[in-house]
Amino acid sequence: AFSQSLGIRTELLGTLHIDVAIIVYNIATSFLELGHEEEAVRSYQETLRIEKAVLGAHHPDVVLTLKYIGQLFEQGGDVHAAIKCFSEILDIQRRQTPQEMTEIARTLNTIAILELQKGNIDAMMIRMADAARCIKRAGGDELHFMIVFRENYWFSRLFPENAPAA
Repeated sequence: AFSQSLGIRTELLGTLHIDVAIIVYNIATSFLELGHEEEAVRSYQETLRIEKAVLGAHHPDVVLTLKYIGQLFEQGGDVHAAIKCFSEILDIQRRQTPQEMTEIARTLNTIAILELQKGNIDAMMIRMADAARCIKRAGGDELHFMIVFRENYWFSRLFPENAPAA
């Protein structure tokens, strides 16, 4: 059904249209629900290409699509590709919403965990320190943030199937 709809929309609207991106996004989600992660990644990447062309590289929808791609890379064990996705998200967040320190801190936290998975302790510590500074700037308690990170990290290492989302 999605393939037919995609063909019709592409024929009527061309490949670079937000309606086409939405259909490709839905196809990616369907692939993901069926357990076809590689096809899902390819479809999300196509969605991302269209979104960047139509909406601009710093649009919130681009961030959401990058997040899905990064999470799929992480789940598939491609930590380097996941870090690349989340680093792009971080760049967008810093340009678009510098006042949204908690969102930036969450992204830094995700990158820190990925760096730790790579065994890059120095990079992990730098990202965590940056995240703690963001929490402090947002009026939060940076010590509490670090404790929560540590507890979530160790919980996710001991019980990966029950780990909280980053």
